Amino acid sequence: MHETSIIEHIIELVGEQLAQQQGPVRVTAVRLRVGPLAGVEPEALRFAFDATIPGTLLDGAQLAIEPAPLIAWCRICLAERTLDSPQRLCCPICGRPTPDVLGGKELELAWLEVVDLNETNETTHATS
Repeated sequence: MHETSIIEHIIELVGEQLAQQQGPVRVTAVRLRVGPLAGVEPEALRFAFDATIPGTLLDGAQLAIEPAPLIAWCRICLAERTLDSPQRLCCPICGRPTPDVLGGKELELAWLEVVDLNETNETTHATS
């Protein structure tokens, strides 16, 4: 299952991003943007995420998957069109083939939600 290697790569990317932070943080949520032509199955990504993150810096984090739209350029209408299905790359307005795909291949780390552990500790000490 190549989704596991994708999640492992995401863990590496998150580690690189967190290395730039000033102080300790904990990741509470990860959002991925996945297009219908990305070559991955969202449910397989969720399964791989849940199976891979224990013991890593994402341990305890939630995964959110945001679908990216399938967008193509229609050469007849001279406009970008959002397509309903990757199986039928045709303009929804004129019905002509739209081979110029502009969006829908994405597999992106869209954002991270992190908690600053220093602030959490300070707040805990202030309220207890």
